[in-house]
Amino acid sequence: MKRIVMVGGNRCFPACLAMVTEIPYESIPDFCAQPETWLQDARAWLLPRGWEIIFLHRKALKMALADLGTLAHTGTLILGGRNARGVMHSVVAHRGEILDPDIANAGIETWDDAMVLIKIPIVS
Repeated sequence: MKRIVMVGGNRCFPACLAMVTEIPYESIPDFCAQPETWLQDARAWLLPRGWEIIFLHRKALKMALADLGTLAHTGTLILGGRNARGVMHSVVAHRGEILDPDIANAGIETWDDAMVLIKIPIVS
């Protein structure tokens, strides 16, 4: 998986989506600009492109890890949490490595949620 560095502003989530889906970064909207609907907007945009998001809050993820097995170490997750500046941020955890789209590459201090992206058949 190739690390993508976000260009301008706070476009970490689109950069993470681009890393996981290989959809060009520039074509992914800034869903987080709409804090009330970002997840629904991202799902609606990704679905016709053959991707679904499974969103898990931290507490639910801890319980789900038993079912997901070693996904956190061998698979790919998008983690959301606070960076060292206290700002909400997204990174990709891929096979045990953190890929941070921020040029500083500092990662996140704490994580609050995780997303698993699943490739699905495109239904026409």
